Amino acid sequence: MNAANNAAARAATRAPLSGGTMATVGGMTGSRIAALLRLTIARTVRPLPLVLGALIVALPILFAFIYRSTGGDDANLAEFLLTRYNALVVSMLLPLAALVTAAGATSAEREDGTILYLLTTTTSRAMLGLVRWVFATVCTSVLVLAAVIGTGLIAGGGAEPTGVMRAFAIGSVVGAAVYSAVFLALAVWLRRSLLVGLLYVLVWEGTISSSVPAVRYLSAKQVLLGITQHFVQPAEQGAGAFATAPAAGTSAAWAVAVTVLALAATIYRLQRLPVTKPR
Repeated sequence: MNAANNAAARAATRAPLSGGTMATVGGMTGSRIAALLRLTIARTVRPLPLVLGALIVALPILFAFIYRSTGGDDANLAEFLLTRYNALVVSMLLPLAALVTAAGATSAEREDGTILYLLTTTTSRAMLGLVRWVFATVCTSVLVLAAVIGTGLIAGGGAEPTGVMRAFAIGSVVGAAVYSAVFLALAVWLRRSLLVGLLYVLVWEGTISSSVPAVRYLSAKQVLLGITQHFVQPAEQGAGAFATAPAAGTSAAWAVAVTVLALAATIYRLQRLPVTKPR
């Protein structure tokens, strides 16, 4: 497996050098991006993460089936969705999916030395960071949207008139971009990034940010809820899930700033990462 990964890493820098035209440059860039994506997928898409991801996605959908089959109606639909989305999607699925897809590949490469083949070639380190971020954001968004839309439509009997599903779909995509940028930065700065990220999700986001309103501006989860709150109907904006969330405008500005800063930190670190094998 390591040999195949190393070969894929070396392939990320191979492209035709003749010509000098824009078409050739575009072909070089496209080839390198494709190779980086193949390497990232090979290090990320593994049986255990896939099974765990499928189980977490299926959990809110299972609750939706139970809700509908036991007589759940539209009168209580908004409350049901707010509770399940907050407890299962925002607090668990979204950050864990982003952690695995953003930090998994880079963390593994730092441990086994595969990243050396990327850092010692002419492939732009900024490109490496951006490709990893886009990959993680897209994969996380797909998983989360599957859970959000599946849960909403099943619980609503094929329709979701409350607007809660749409609001959490928008907020979750923003959250996927933020979490992916933050966890990618952790992966290039820390060797135990998966452990640190897991502790952050379980302790900080899972407990502290929900119980201490003063730290809401330091919580990606609370900012995500602040953006989501803007898109729900007025009747749901006072729900308990949004009790400690910042205002929507502040949340949006925070999300953009943190994403940009995290990506800048990632690129900065990649440009200065020592090209030595881990001991």
